[in-house]
Amino acid sequence: GSAQFVPESPDGEVQVEFAFNASTLAGYSTVVFEDLYKNDVKLVSHADITDKDQTITFPKIGTELTADGKHDVEANGDVTLVDTIKYDGLESGKEYQVDGVLHVVDAEGNDLGILLNDGTAGQINEETGELPENAVISTGKFTPDAMSGETTVEFKFNAKGLGDKSVVAFEKLSTNGSLVASHEDIADKNQTVKFLVPPAPQETMPPLGRSILFGLIAIAGVTIVGASAYKLHTSRRSQNSRS
Repeated sequence: GSAQFVPESPDGEVQVEFAFNASTLAGYSTVVFEDLYKNDVKLVSHADITDKDQTITFPKIGTELTADGKHDVEANGDVTLVDTIKYDGLESGKEYQVDGVLHVVDAEGNDLGILLNDGTAGQINEETGELPENAVISTGKFTPDAMSGETTVEFKFNAKGLGDKSVVAFEKLSTNGSLVASHEDIADKNQTVKFLVPPAPQETMPPLGRSILFGLIAIAGVTIVGASAYKLHTSRRSQNSRS
């Protein structure tokens, strides 16, 4: 960046702007070096790689989504997923906000859209960027006491109907309404929890059925015993007649 100016007094200030794409600088810092010229003659410079006032840090976040510490869970009723966000390069003492959504992915790895409260998927409004109504979201605020650390957010919803599908957490980190970092990778295994199809319930005989069955077994047992006793009695009578 460069700027030309004509000072109105011996002391004052001037601004110089740098415009560039910072998408690959997450986790890095930049330090500004400045040279002051007059008629192509260098008058003074400020070039200190350790000067914090000349430094801008680009925060970096990484997340891991789990269910009870695992990356798979049965699609059976209410679940709570915990997303652990590890951060680096934040300003201590400053409040930040994390906003997360879950993307539904089918068995072939296709992104079906944003998870809704009814277990289906919806789409982001392409014109406004707004989330679909009833989207499963999670928001958390925190104030770090160091540049690096971690925080967590929770997603709570009913997983019935998500069997053989997965959800992937997308997180955005902002401060004072300005986005400072994001982690949005549909293929990231650490951000993914897979829902397993619950095993089919085993058929059990109702109490009334068991009572009838046991009664039939008991009757059959009496009949068999009675028949044996009758046969034995008849046999003895036949022997007595011959003798």
